[in-house]
Amino acid sequence: MKAFVVAALLTGCYGLPAQAGEKGDTLVFEQVDRVRIETRDTVQRITVSGAKDNPEMYYTQRIAIPDTTAVRRQMMNIRDFNKVQIPRRDGKMSHWGVSFHANLGLATLPDIDDSEVMRGVGTELGFAFTADWNPFGKKNTWRAGLGLNYRTYRAPKNKYWSKEGEEMHLVPFADGMEDCSADLSIYSLQLPIVYTHKFDNRGRWSVSLGALVNWNFGQTHRSYEINNEDYDVHAAARGLRPFTVDALAIVDVPYLPPLYVRYAPMTVFRDGRGPKMRQLSFGICF
Repeated sequence: MKAFVVAALLTGCYGLPAQAGEKGDTLVFEQVDRVRIETRDTVQRITVSGAKDNPEMYYTQRIAIPDTTAVRRQMMNIRDFNKVQIPRRDGKMSHWGVSFHANLGLATLPDIDDSEVMRGVGTELGFAFTADWNPFGKKNTWRAGLGLNYRTYRAPKNKYWSKEGEEMHLVPFADGMEDCSADLSIYSLQLPIVYTHKFDNRGRWSVSLGALVNWNFGQTHRSYEINNEDYDVHAAARGLRPFTVDALAIVDVPYLPPLYVRYAPMTVFRDGRGPKMRQLSFGICF
């Protein structure tokens, strides 16, 4: 919004010409952040907050309307229709919104020898919907929502995941099996809780810190060939921790997509149910 102009006639009337010899006062706010107009039966209130080089600017004006037919409205290109403005007692505005997030990255197991349980690096894919709250202006945002996350790790060559007793192990494929491959996939229903601070009015520089509460379930897969016949075997991954909490950090800078790092301090498997694997992933957000 380039500029917002408020004209208050000295006569105190709205929509009526001033009497001869009287002049009107005009206030011009450039590049305002927010304009709110409330109209009732005979009263209209105009609130303007945030302006060029002055994000803390706040202006309000109450106008009596003796003739309601004098009010004319024209609206074009109305945006951010999903945001709700809630007046606060101190006169500032609190904002709610809904947003969609997605991430794509690489997943690793940093605290063990990768060759023991994985081959190369894994992949991560996730998305979430969040409710966004700006209690103190647009530079500070709290988010909470619901999402899904998927991480997969390829098993070392010629090994696959198998349950022996109560514990998950990697065991070699049997002799005669060819074109062998296996992986472990972990799915998580997530509750993200994230705080974002923007360092400029346009939000080009920001840092986000938060936590991801996960409800986990998993699946193992192996494929192989015997006598020119292909086999695919899927099984539930046993012994996973049902609930975990991960730490999340996101950095957003100009000309690059947001970059994230996520670390899981809790092991993938419960104690005594599998290798002590902790997950570290990083990538880009959308």
